Amino acid sequence: MLPSLSMLDPSMMWTSQPKNAWLENPVLFYGCRKSGTTLLMSLLDGALFGGEQGLFVYPSEIKLKSLVRRPWRDAQHMVVDYLANSVDPLKASFWLHDAESTVSSCSEARRRWFKDRNRTVDPEVVEPFLSRPMRRKIHEETRIGNLSRAEGERCVNLPRYLSTMAELVRQPPTELRQLVQRDVHALFEALNLPSESPTAWAMKEVGGDPLAVFGLFKSWFPNGKIVVIIRDPRWIVRSILLDRRRRGVAMSPRDVLSQVVTTMRTTSRYPEVARSHGAHFVSYESLVGGNLEGEIRNICAYLKLNFSASFLRPSTLGQASVVRTASQSTAGVFKNSTRSWTEGLTISEVLLLQAAFAAYGVFSRSRDGFWPTYRHIIQSIDAFDRQSEFQNASKIAS
Repeated sequence: MLPSLSMLDPSMMWTSQPKNAWLENPVLFYGCRKSGTTLLMSLLDGALFGGEQGLFVYPSEIKLKSLVRRPWRDAQHMVVDYLANSVDPLKASFWLHDAESTVSSCSEARRRWFKDRNRTVDPEVVEPFLSRPMRRKIHEETRIGNLSRAEGERCVNLPRYLSTMAELVRQPPTELRQLVQRDVHALFEALNLPSESPTAWAMKEVGGDPLAVFGLFKSWFPNGKIVVIIRDPRWIVRSILLDRRRRGVAMSPRDVLSQVVTTMRTTSRYPEVARSHGAHFVSYESLVGGNLEGEIRNICAYLKLNFSASFLRPSTLGQASVVRTASQSTAGVFKNSTRSWTEGLTISEVLLLQAAFAAYGVFSRSRDGFWPTYRHIIQSIDAFDRQSEFQNASKIAS
């Protein structure tokens, strides 16, 4: 078991230095898959690089939901697993560092780290990684967020960033919280672009049990802020189906049912999230439906950020970018002209989705006594927000 934060050597508490204090003020952007988390993260990125104070937005998903469940033998194995975990090819140079490796892709490299379905780190695979010197070669698959390889290299001194991360393998921090902060700090320090000192930083998390993810986040950062983007589950599953179709990946009826259950289960927990963690909710439909500036201004008020016009245009590390997970290769926020969630789907897909959502509703009513609908969930969140505003106004008045 790794030591708790209170057991750390005071000399390791480098975030106590004034110049690093911003690392204690994170923002977590959270949402279901295809709900708009990448878009939201990209919109809040630009101010820091335009001569204004703002967030430093870490351009990759850290994937807390999977890391917290991993058993590690020691701190060094924790760092190696962290480097192997990221889905974004930002860390591909670590996975494929061995010149004699026959690994052909990043996904294949990740699978080799684990010895069972519980994703227990395999010591026999990790040990050679620790015993050989880290290579400084940047793998061809390496990229940063929505940027191309060339754009990423203009923004970030990748050899410097990878060198810092390699040093963490040799002298690892003793807990995951500190490792995440070190990673964020290493990327910020490796920027080639002029930027202001950030007041806070932000990361995104896609999916996973929101109560578990937010509980971990708040245990690390009691003053951290959470922004949740919420979207109609029918449109989410439709987007997943169309995305898989564009990539030539077939989805079986079981796959579709699994996506419906996962999306509805997560979305149904949002009212409880609002009560227990005080998260700020953003409507995807409002964000892309003509109220972009209004939603961004509400986020800024929640985060205590000054509004900037740069927040109305997607960017990565201050560079205008097209959101990689978007359905259109369009810079900026585009309004979806599709009127119905059934548009673009085959008759069999529509019938399958309707049956899947109905089955989930019947199951929920038998278990919880009510049939969860998107409208009901939104109304529950709005009711809590009004109650919170009334309580805050009462405190101010008293």
